Amino acid sequence: MIIKKEKIRNFSIIAHIDHGKSTLADRLLEKTNLKGSNKSIERVLDSLSLEQEKGITIKLNAVQLYYPLESPEPYIFNLIDTPGHVDFMYEVSRSLAACEGVILLVDATKGIQAQTLAYYEIAKSLNLKVLPVINKIDLPHAQLDTTKNQLTELLDCQENDICLISAKTGLNVDLLLEKIISDIPPPLEKSELTRLKINDLTAQIHLKRRELGKLIAETKNKFSKAESYLLERLLDEKPNSEKLNELQVALSDRKAETEIILNKKRELRDLEKHLEQLQAIQLEAKVEVN
Repeated sequence: MIIKKEKIRNFSIIAHIDHGKSTLADRLLEKTNLKGSNKSIERVLDSLSLEQEKGITIKLNAVQLYYPLESPEPYIFNLIDTPGHVDFMYEVSRSLAACEGVILLVDATKGIQAQTLAYYEIAKSLNLKVLPVINKIDLPHAQLDTTKNQLTELLDCQENDICLISAKTGLNVDLLLEKIISDIPPPLEKSELTRLKINDLTAQIHLKRRELGKLIAETKNKFSKAESYLLERLLDEKPNSEKLNELQVALSDRKAETEIILNKKRELRDLEKHLEQLQAIQLEAKVEVN
């Protein structure tokens, strides 16, 4: 059977631990009737002995799902699993680089948490389509309004863009499957997609370097003049509390500006590291082809 590219959707589920990623994956498995068995998707995806022992995912794994089942030409969903532990961020990058979109899954009782943000930043840097999904809406202590506000602020989206589900009961999971079809684009050729992502990151890094260089130059110029002026005043006149306070404020401002520069340097290093990872993925693909 010839598979049409426009019928393929490659996606991943990103979530903080215990926000329901595995339960949602199981529900998708159930809806697409993979292998006609009640085996959980964790067993399909988790193959390494350490993964099974620790209950975490480390390496990139994928499972192919078909939806809707009754269609003669169903959509093919390639659910690409991501590591569930922050120690394996390189593997997360590799997994997400194989996707065109992600389901950003958030627990309605807990809201957005650190691990979700870390994964989201990777997805954003790869220009992936993000489907915001709030899980566990059936629980009595769900904080829907708060969680919706967090997502609309983070993603700059509207409330009606957010899919409200219960992975446990299956509520609205069919709606999510339809959104995967409508919102996540079909794949480009992977070599072309990786090349575009590398070009985009290279442009971002170039811009950040220019901004950082300009900021450092402006900061040096600004504070060298200010400090020279204040030191001259201290040398020319007998220091008093007012002059010493002026110098203290200037030094405090310099500390704040230095912290801004350090933060921008960290952002630049993160981008450069991600670029290196993408270039490694591109090299791996070339080696496999050859």
